[in-house]
Amino acid sequence: MIGRFRSDKTPLVSRVTYNVNTFEGFDAETPASALNTRYCSYGYNIFINSGKIKKMFGVGDPTYKTSEGTVLLPSLAPYSEQIIKLAYFRRTNPIDDQVLVYGSGGHVFYANLCKPQSSYIKIDGIENVGAPPEFINYYFEGKDTMLIFWSGGLSVFDGSTVVTYDTAKPLISACMHFDRVFGIDASNQNTLHFSAQLQPDKFLPEEGGGSISLMDEGGKLQKIISMGGYLYLFREFSVSRLTAYANPEDYVLTGLFRTHELIVPGSIAVNNDSVTFFAGNNLYLFNGSSLRKVHPGLTALIDSTEYASSCFFNGKYYCAVKLKTEGELIGDESTLGVACNNGVIVIDSMTDGEGIFRGADIVGFLPVLSSKINEIFLVYGNARLYRPGRITDDGKLYGAVLPKLWRSPAVNFNDPARVKHLRRVYIKTNTDLSVNVSQDGINSEKSAYGSMRNSYMIPFNTIGYDFCISLRGESEDFAVDSMQLVFDFNRRYHP
Repeated sequence: MIGRFRSDKTPLVSRVTYNVNTFEGFDAETPASALNTRYCSYGYNIFINSGKIKKMFGVGDPTYKTSEGTVLLPSLAPYSEQIIKLAYFRRTNPIDDQVLVYGSGGHVFYANLCKPQSSYIKIDGIENVGAPPEFINYYFEGKDTMLIFWSGGLSVFDGSTVVTYDTAKPLISACMHFDRVFGIDASNQNTLHFSAQLQPDKFLPEEGGGSISLMDEGGKLQKIISMGGYLYLFREFSVSRLTAYANPEDYVLTGLFRTHELIVPGSIAVNNDSVTFFAGNNLYLFNGSSLRKVHPGLTALIDSTEYASSCFFNGKYYCAVKLKTEGELIGDESTLGVACNNGVIVIDSMTDGEGIFRGADIVGFLPVLSSKINEIFLVYGNARLYRPGRITDDGKLYGAVLPKLWRSPAVNFNDPARVKHLRRVYIKTNTDLSVNVSQDGINSEKSAYGSMRNSYMIPFNTIGYDFCISLRGESEDFAVDSMQLVFDFNRRYHP
């Protein structure tokens, strides 16, 4: 008699529904098997906030409306100079506000921000060499002025005329703190200079100024900021706090922390009583006493912060970086090319919303907020660098629609032993988009049609042990509210 060595049983089938009512942020750091389909493992030109996917900002010409008419910021091309840096000259009367432009030839130009102007006007007497000038708004000798620290000393510009003090110290990072100018020596970045009180042109000890030398292993001084009554000195590998009140003899320098990663000076941006910055490719939030790493899932999508530039505007942190890609070319990447950065990360400091813009080589920001203007102007690193750009709300690149992508991690729903048979996808979106499902390396793509009234049902018939879903679209109103996934989970045949 021959016995039975095998007894096949029909595998159990379970109908499983996954509701994605809330989309989480980006997470390219956590292993995919530990995540779920609420997260975005890779994407661009989207902003995830309050559980919804929305379009990201766009960039375009610096054209905007004021009470004086429509303004288009001029180009530096007539001067054969490329824009290196922008500065905002805030005046008592906002109608007189100006933008100052530092060009690649070492000259500084200006234009009115509220009144149309066909070309920039060159400020005589400035021909900088080396690092870009430092600009500080200052009320000097009874009028609004802009202090311009450059390789030739200090030039004080009042909106039309300029006075130069060639005995002042050339500085590469400077700020106002308790009626003094503090700045880093342009030729010796281990030295911090400070001016006499209310006299930004006088830095010698006999004039009431002075200097502080930092000679330990913290590295060169890169940037200084004034925050919460203290000065914070950002060096290459450390941050120190300077307590600097009226009498220099009472100044106290305190080391706060050190890092083995290079602190990126262009990434440093202040938001009220905290500062955000990169050390290497890691983002940190510092409140003056404690430091913590933030948004690691988002920053895992960054390839390099070498040319990072940042600002805070309306509670959001903007930082231009070089993003990782998968070989696709977006926006200027496929036409003009990118020399430094290919995108911008955005973080909402109030809601922790996260976004990624991709497709332009942005290397500088100039936020302008007044009763007349509410704009962020841009400096480019590629062929657009003769004229400033501007952040727009249309999600486009100079009128061209940018593609949007949201992609989940490849997940197994904490059940690696069962086969996932996708039956249907329900998606609530206001625009048409493509839905791509990948299971065990096999892709299936179908279309969804927008309607925020009801979810759109898409039938699928894909099978695999893991699951990944991507949402793509090009609409300027791209938005996704929720998603529902319906599976049959099948066990393998077993004895």
